Amino acid sequence: MMQKQEVIDAIDQAQMVLVGIGEEFSSCEKNDLQEAYSALGTLLKDKNYYMITVSDDTYIHAAGFPKDRICEPLLYGEAPEDHVDWIRYTKWLQGTLNHDLLILELGVGLSRPGIIRFPFEKITMINQKSSLIRIHAHLYQLPEELAERGHSVQENAPYFLNHIHE
Repeated sequence: MMQKQEVIDAIDQAQMVLVGIGEEFSSCEKNDLQEAYSALGTLLKDKNYYMITVSDDTYIHAAGFPKDRICEPLLYGEAPEDHVDWIRYTKWLQGTLNHDLLILELGVGLSRPGIIRFPFEKITMINQKSSLIRIHAHLYQLPEELAERGHSVQENAPYFLNHIHE
């Protein structure tokens, strides 16, 4: 299991960071959620990043993340692949090949694994310069194929972010 400083170091060393925000964020209190997004913003400062979220909160926008760096596929209806944010997200993903990419999966469960969880695993397998950090209270396990480039943290993701500098 990774320690908090190792997560910070991995973010610092990455050329690009792909962030997936999952269901654990939907069950947080407002203050905890705002604090978690603030901590995430600090970690991503000056990084080339993109975020995809299945959380139904609106605090991600209040935290000051640029709208053109956020993809919210659950808001796009029946054809998310036609939405401008989804197109922007897939183009950004194409640009990650042959770059040191850190994939940071925060609180993503199994309610919609085809949006973040499984695609993030596939990206990690395809891009040999990538690594995956999965942070989740209960579903932190990684497939055997990612043993060398995957790391997990068994902790609630918003709580982890709120206490990352302790």
